[in-house]
Amino acid sequence: MPQIWPMNWILLYMAFILIFLFFISLMYFVSFDVQLTQEEKSSENLNTFSCDWKW
Repeated sequence: MPQIWPMNWILLYMAFILIFLFFISLMYFVSFDVQLTQEEKSSENLNTFSCDWKW
């Protein structure tokens, strides 16, 4: 084991947890935005199809 103070191990552990949580939240928000854009596109396509069907 390298000669590192326990406080440094705690700081490294906390930094790893924060980076991991940030990555998880970033991936969640990115996937959520993608789902929203896909839903908007599908709703727009349905509206255009309904308009074409009415005409």
